Amino acid sequence: STAEEVVKQGALVLFCDYVCENEADAEPLSWLVVNHVNDIVQLSYELPVQDLVSAIHRNSAASGLFLRAINIRFSHMNNPCLVRQTLRLLDGIHLTQSGMLLTLLIEKFLTTHWQSVGRVASGLACRRVEMLLAERVDQHSKTQLTHEELTKLEGFITSNRLAQKNQRLMSLLSRIKLDLTLEEPAQSPPDLPTDLPKNLADVFLDKEWYVSHVESCCCGNGPASSSRDCATMLSRLSYEDILAIMTREDFDHTLIGECIS
Repeated sequence: STAEEVVKQGALVLFCDYVCENEADAEPLSWLVVNHVNDIVQLSYELPVQDLVSAIHRNSAASGLFLRAINIRFSHMNNPCLVRQTLRLLDGIHLTQSGMLLTLLIEKFLTTHWQSVGRVASGLACRRVEMLLAERVDQHSKTQLTHEELTKLEGFITSNRLAQKNQRLMSLLSRIKLDLTLEEPAQSPPDLPTDLPKNLADVFLDKEWYVSHVESCCCGNGPASSSRDCATMLSRLSYEDILAIMTREDFDHTLIGECIS
């Protein structure tokens, strides 16, 4: 009945006032947003409800909850007046929830057959993208939408034949997608070992590896090292090691001339 509806609305307005006075308590705010999002939209002309909406806008988590409630529970998409009123309530959503806001505006409100409502939704989306583009210092705001998500939104607009009507929005989405691409961090080089010696005098040379390397250069079909290089490497070995290499059957005897020159 009318009397019951008046009592219900009055109780809801009073509860909104209570929630605003106890803003730090998230539980009643969450309950109110999830279960009465349609009532909040319908009673948004009441001052306590307006204060509640302002409190939602100031809080990132509450803004995200409000957006999800609108997306799932809003039941007045057939009423253009309430849809426009909902869009006005979405205008002040916390900046950190801009990604979710854009997705909601484009996928839920941009497809409406009321052109005036569609223009309001498009204008709101454009303003939010411009805010993100202007956030040069606080770059974290741009990461709310990934390159893939922006591409998906562009594809949604195109597939629903809305690109022609929303050229400005498409242009802004392309700009922010380009910004995200340019700001992707370059691949960092692999980490250098942290246990390198600070003094060259502390470097331990592996003699066995060096002897093996000289053998591979001076014997058999080793690397095509120059005779001078091979002689130089040999000269840095002990007499016993030089003798062991030069007496091998596969030693390259053409190196002897360079060794004694």
